[in-house]
Amino acid sequence: NAPICDPLYLEVELVDGDYGVSGAMFDMSSICSDADSSTDDNNVISYTILTTDDTAGLFYYDSGGTDGYLRVLNTLDLEGDAVPVTSDNYLMTITMVDGGTISKTSTGTLTLSITVTDTNEYPVVLSATTESFDIDENTPCCDVIGTLSTASDNDYSVTDLGIPLLYTITSGNEDGLFELVEDTGELWFVVELDAEAIGSPYEYELIVEVRDQGPDVYYTETSTVTVTVNNLDDNAPECDQETYTFTILETSTGDLSPSIVCTDVDGDDIVYSITLGDTGGAFSMTDTGPTTSAVEVQGDGAFDYDAGSQSYVLTIDVVDNTNTSYSTTVYVEVVIEPENEYDPTFTTTDPATSIDEGTALGTSVYTFAATDDDYSGQNDGIIEYRIISGNSGGAFAIGRDDGEVVVAGKLDRETIDEYTLTVHVTDLGTTPRTATTTLTVTITDVNDNMPAFASPTYTVDVVDDTAVGTTLISVTISDADDATTAYGQVDCFITGDFDATIDVTLTVCDITNTVTLSYETQTSYRLTLSAVDGDGTATQLTGLALITINVVAVNEFAPVITTDTALSVSEDDAVGDALFTVEATDSDDGDHGKVWFM
Repeated sequence: NAPICDPLYLEVELVDGDYGVSGAMFDMSSICSDADSSTDDNNVISYTILTTDDTAGLFYYDSGGTDGYLRVLNTLDLEGDAVPVTSDNYLMTITMVDGGTISKTSTGTLTLSITVTDTNEYPVVLSATTESFDIDENTPCCDVIGTLSTASDNDYSVTDLGIPLLYTITSGNEDGLFELVEDTGELWFVVELDAEAIGSPYEYELIVEVRDQGPDVYYTETSTVTVTVNNLDDNAPECDQETYTFTILETSTGDLSPSIVCTDVDGDDIVYSITLGDTGGAFSMTDTGPTTSAVEVQGDGAFDYDAGSQSYVLTIDVVDNTNTSYSTTVYVEVVIEPENEYDPTFTTTDPATSIDEGTALGTSVYTFAATDDDYSGQNDGIIEYRIISGNSGGAFAIGRDDGEVVVAGKLDRETIDEYTLTVHVTDLGTTPRTATTTLTVTITDVNDNMPAFASPTYTVDVVDDTAVGTTLISVTISDADDATTAYGQVDCFITGDFDATIDVTLTVCDITNTVTLSYETQTSYRLTLSAVDGDGTATQLTGLALITINVVAVNEFAPVITTDTALSVSEDDAVGDALFTVEATDSDDGDHGKVWFM
């Protein structure tokens, strides 16, 4: 029997770097056999490579080929450092001959296809582990930024078979702005890039991994790729507000706070200027930083709420200092509020006036006028009047708004003949300002008090035959009205059956008789005494008193015996007998005319 192999075409896979056992790579007996018995080596097969494309003689059979092992000269090395493998695939025809006396040969029946599979022996090597590229912002999408530096791998599969190394971005591309061609290392940007979107230093840092394609074990290397986006001057300044509003007092000076805050995302300095609305040049711009500025009030007195503008709308140009073609506009509204700058002022200070005590309630006494130079449309310029002292008994009231002083209570000159009113004028500002003056009101007299006697009745006794011109009685009279006027000056008048004169000295009426008073003529007189004040007009008042004058008799006459005083008596008259009656008369009246005998 001739040797036979099954199958007759066999693919054998060997591994790069393998050497087997003493170079034995494949046991042919695993597929070839001889049906003869072992006698005389009839079934011992010898193997010979008949044809092959192994030009380097890498493969061989040892010991006459009878051990059945296809061997290799040395460790397989596709990369060629040991025994160079000139190919990763070999095709050979094997001749099999048995060892019988009559050898049976089987040739051309077995074909071996030997594939040498590369193993991943060598690491990836980068020519540079850091790389940089730059691109102008706003470059239209999409294009190649650059190709990463050369990467190498000495493994056969890479160098001889051209199996590429793979490039992958592993970090820094979370937003998907870049793509890396996996097998070439070309770096593309796939979104139009904006430097301002990333901010200074305007760059992306990508971590790129390069790896081989080892099926089980693979090698990698990483590279840091920096893509700088060139920041072009392509943006106008932007401000945090389009309109700023400030409310300030008319006395304000210095910078208005907060500052106007604008930024140029290109990082350029900004210039601010007022182009419209600055009536009277009240404002200027003050830089408070490279990109901020404050509106400054030019100085004290820049505003006058009362006479000037009460609000301003400023147009402010905000210009890129590097490229003035880029600018924006903001508006600043400044509302001026009045400051309570001025005290109210009375047009007349410490005036004086007079009214009589009979002045009716509500009668105008005096009207104050005061001015306040603050704006009258605001509380700072609105004034109010008050009486703060001197108004005993609430005799007066003042109009809060118009300053008119009127009579508010009963006046009595005899109680208070003069008032000194302290008048206070104040504005209605948050912090009020005030002024003070006085009004002197003299209360003049009216005839409102009747003359009064010390007593409503008087009784006086005068002796008979009182001589003419004798002051019979002095009567005291009072009048509470002003003694310097007719209202307080009194005249006295008598009515009744008596002739007398009256002499008035201030408040005393002296009554003097003008005829001799004779008891024998009239013993008593009743007089009515009138006290009249005023000047004879309808306003005069009269007081009355009743006076009784009693004429007291005096012992003017001596008694006169009217009987004859010559008489005769008898010697026989007894003791106690009446001899005669003596008669006498006395011309006096009353007790003075009674006669007693002794």
